[in-house]
Amino acid sequence: HPDELSILRKEVPELVFLTPGIGAQDGDLKVAIQYGRTRSGILPVIPVSRAIIYPEGRAEYSNLVRERTLFYIEKIDEQIALLDT
Repeated sequence: HPDELSILRKEVPELVFLTPGIGAQDGDLKVAIQYGRTRSGILPVIPVSRAIIYPEGRAEYSNLVRERTLFYIEKIDEQIALLDT
């Protein structure tokens, strides 16, 4: 809910938020970064644990976990870059 997050951010500009997860919980990464940052630029806590530790399929589990982790790091970096331009 971008509107609610925006209102909260105005009320508490330096509080670090915990957002809904962006994997299994289907939270909105763009909204989390856009409205979740503190005034000084600290990002919110963005859970992705279930999407990482329970990847589809079990073959070569450690490779799947690594791939999912790198995937979400890339997605977060992309959103930060888009919002910083």
